[in-house]
Amino acid sequence: MAIFIETVAAMSLLFAMIVSDLRNIVDLDEGEAEFTKVVRYYLWGGPEGVANLKKMYEILAAHDNSTEQETALVAWPQLVQLIRGLLEAPTQMRNSVLALRELSLRQVADVDNVADIRVGRLFSAPRARQFAKRIGSYAVAALRLPHEFADRMGQQIDVLVAETT
Repeated sequence: MAIFIETVAAMSLLFAMIVSDLRNIVDLDEGEAEFTKVVRYYLWGGPEGVANLKKMYEILAAHDNSTEQETALVAWPQLVQLIRGLLEAPTQMRNSVLALRELSLRQVADVDNVADIRVGRLFSAPRARQFAKRIGSYAVAALRLPHEFADRMGQQIDVLVAETT
């Protein structure tokens, strides 16, 4: 669990940077196709990067039909939806990063009620719990892990928040 939550914390930090960049160039009112295009260009370095990616797939497919499955971006639709959701409150993304880091450390440390209250308060910050759970669900899909990891993390977050109220 500590490794999974640490991975989710790292992904949360990465998404905070992505959302920080995209919030200045994306209009949330634009359609799904246009939004997906902007995200694809952002992640792959523009139209040239996407063209190079397509050429790479073509070359790999010509040599081995199974390669495309291994190199394809896993859980792409979930990624696009996650980024769109995070863009609804870009300034609150940072709330989940520190809280997730503390939660990952909690997995390997002795139980400390004072620390648990502090972590619960961190997850009580606006959207921290919501974003942490959404990123955890995406991590499970992208890493092809059992959904129990995200469920267990979500339960721990809920318990910590409940203890602070």
